[in-house]
Amino acid sequence: MNNKLSWLETTDLFNLHLKKILYLILISMVVMLGFRLLAHSSYETWSEISSELSQRPQDLWQAYWIGGRFDLSALCYIVLLPIVSFWLALIFRSRRIWDKARNFAQIYLFVLLALLALCLACDVGYYSYFQDHLNVLIFAIFEDDTKALLMTFWKNYPLLWFGFGLIIFIFVLFRGLQKIWSPPVFRNFKPSSFLYFPLVLSFPAIFLGARGSVNLFPLSVQDTVISDKAFLNYLAYNGFHALIRAVKLKKTQNSNWNAHLLRYSYEDPKQAFADFYEIPLSQVPEDPNELLKQKSHKNPWAEKRKPHVLVMMMESLGSAYFQYQSPQFDLLGEFETHFKKNFSSLHFLPGHNSTIGSLSSFMISMPQRPEAGFLTETESLQSLFPSSAARVFKSQNYKARFVYGGNPGWRDVNKFALFQGFDRVEGEVDIEKSLGPLPEKHDWGVFDEDVFRYLEKTLLEETQPQFILAMTTSNHPPYQIPTQSQPQNLQIPESLQKRLVAEPDLVQKRFASYRYSNQKLGEFLTRIQNSPLKENLIVAVTGDHSFWIVSFGEDELLQKWGVPLMISVPEALKKDLHWDPQVYGSHFDLFPTIYNLALSEVSFIGPGRNLFQNSEKSWAAHSSSLALSKDGGILALKGPKDYTPLAWTDQGHLQPSQPNDALDRLAKKYKSLMSITDYYLMSQNKGRAKK
Repeated sequence: MNNKLSWLETTDLFNLHLKKILYLILISMVVMLGFRLLAHSSYETWSEISSELSQRPQDLWQAYWIGGRFDLSALCYIVLLPIVSFWLALIFRSRRIWDKARNFAQIYLFVLLALLALCLACDVGYYSYFQDHLNVLIFAIFEDDTKALLMTFWKNYPLLWFGFGLIIFIFVLFRGLQKIWSPPVFRNFKPSSFLYFPLVLSFPAIFLGARGSVNLFPLSVQDTVISDKAFLNYLAYNGFHALIRAVKLKKTQNSNWNAHLLRYSYEDPKQAFADFYEIPLSQVPEDPNELLKQKSHKNPWAEKRKPHVLVMMMESLGSAYFQYQSPQFDLLGEFETHFKKNFSSLHFLPGHNSTIGSLSSFMISMPQRPEAGFLTETESLQSLFPSSAARVFKSQNYKARFVYGGNPGWRDVNKFALFQGFDRVEGEVDIEKSLGPLPEKHDWGVFDEDVFRYLEKTLLEETQPQFILAMTTSNHPPYQIPTQSQPQNLQIPESLQKRLVAEPDLVQKRFASYRYSNQKLGEFLTRIQNSPLKENLIVAVTGDHSFWIVSFGEDELLQKWGVPLMISVPEALKKDLHWDPQVYGSHFDLFPTIYNLALSEVSFIGPGRNLFQNSEKSWAAHSSSLALSKDGGILALKGPKDYTPLAWTDQGHLQPSQPNDALDRLAKKYKSLMSITDYYLMSQNKGRAKK
């Protein structure tokens, strides 16, 4: 058999294979549309979809139109390599090379399309927890407690059915590709100039399809913001592009130490310090970190008492659900009483929307930056930060302890805590040794009630002043509570019920776990109030992040990210304090506030402020590029001045607004804060920046 083909034959082969590619793209587009419809029907009823179609048809159709363009873009990237192989076969005009190109295309497309389907399926499930497409948190599967996470997925999701469906899909895909890529039959026909059209147009068409746009800029995630309804914006994107974006962001997080100085156009770090502290550049010292130094006020009570300090970071203690509290839907349990009678705020933002991001930055009283890796996963792991709360308390002869309700080796948080000056890191093993054999544990560690019993026991036994940072683990997927704890009959109010985006069984487990943690926290605080610790213990309670079991709108950024803050102090100290419940604050403000309550004239480092003072100038920051104050909010954009302005509504939501002087200052405050954090962390990371 002659191995060499004529130009006519090889061009015809190219066209035949290109036609197969087009068929495959069309079939795949239908399948990807099916995934989008599945996501839509999973989180909204068909009656709600019909209502949307009648109320905002343009937004809904636009979501599907842009989503389809993203799907086509993904497929064009996938088929590019097979088309390149066909071009090479065309050039060499070899029957053997054509056979190899066809076999390569069949195997390559089978693998890539199977992975694409897996990606889209995972993306649908991912939304049920994170209210987002696949993002950088997906890497927690490999960086977190992988076994516990897999157990969580097993208990909360129908993985058997998922696996069964995936096997069927792979079988159908394999047989379909076998049929599509069967050896072609050569045809006899007369040469025609039209024969070369597909050849000439194939690459421009694939390029435009991958680009997704004929405009100046290619299709991007910014094009998905089409509505004030967050779920419609979700529909306009897809899991493939989301995963690629997450990989790029993950790479960016671990690259430049000065990512935010560059992002916000600070060529001179001193200018960032000048902007944050609102002083002339000439007043910034040679070492601008000197401006981070603060000193607490004189506190005769603290000098005399040397009170214990307990800071509780509660797993997934989101504040959005406080508004639904009622006797019929008692989410807060006994904690409600303490929250109401102590110094509390619902205008409080955590460092990040993951535990490790919030916890590690909280330990050193600095914000978690949007485009940066977590401190335990960068060279900061072994850096000795003078802003560490443990170091401040140890300077005043306190014993500093970090208590974690699970395995403290999780994501190297134990190593990081010890480098930050904690005398002891105590986890589930220490709790069991102290309390004796525990009747039950959960997948992530010990139940909250046992953490609280351990804290109470050790505080009563200690004579040296204690600073304890404690992190609970119960209120976490798969949402387990002890068998002896009877779940409450939580009657979900209709206003919340219609917003839920998870299966009813999962919703009940989610709220039961939330209620359990709050109840046990409340019981612990009640016992403290009736113990010798009452007049010698300051307690602060907040959450590491919220949880997302409802579909939050673009106007509900405070509700989506917010966590509560509660500070309890002895009566002798309370009478001299003034608290504004409308005060705005962030995690990095909490320790500067506590230093002024528990210590006297102590030096410390950090950008935070005392929340008991000058609440009119208070503000809050979150790693989602969000900053809030009484004047409204901003979402920081790239560049020195760009931001999205937001104004408060009467319902406590945010709506698009116009820039003004107050929001200009808020945007500058946020951008300069993240930039000076770049510089501070770099200067402490062995005294050098990453190259």
